[in-house]
Amino acid sequence: VWEGGAGSTAFLPRGVPHAFRNIGATDARILVGVTPGGFEEFFVELERDGVTDLAKVGEIAARYGLEFLGPPLEA
Repeated sequence: VWEGGAGSTAFLPRGVPHAFRNIGATDARILVGVTPGGFEEFFVELERDGVTDLAKVGEIAARYGLEFLGPPLEA
């Protein structure tokens, strides 16, 4: 478990299971960089199709090599 504040950065090598949640009282923004390129299309597809159903998100994620390992972190 690691708590980062404004301006924090984290590096996770490929294949490292991870999760995040906002524990603050205000909205948070996150900037993600992924290499090699191509994974950004996952987010483009979600936005383009207006996907909000978690089962559908999982289907799309699988096409990009992303696997959700468990339920969201508890607040």
